[in-house]
Amino acid sequence: MNALRAGLISFAKLLQLLVISVTVIFLIKGVLVFTSAQSTPSEEREFKKREYVGMPVRVRKVKNLQSETWHNDLRLRWRMFRPSRSIS
Repeated sequence: MNALRAGLISFAKLLQLLVISVTVIFLIKGVLVFTSAQSTPSEEREFKKREYVGMPVRVRKVKNLQSETWHNDLRLRWRMFRPSRSIS
């Protein structure tokens, strides 16, 4: 009888652990969905081109700026050139 009672107690503890684990998983998934919904921008991202005097690089094209993981997917096409030097 003692073995049966010990078995039932361990089964009840295992069942409690399972219910708590499933609850925590659903709570975490809900929080992640909620935060990802907030982080989507309502506006389009735009790249502002700026050129500086004597800068030997110019950006030609920007890709993947509108994707959700733009910080990982961003691609820049650029061109190097030799700045003109005046002879005085």
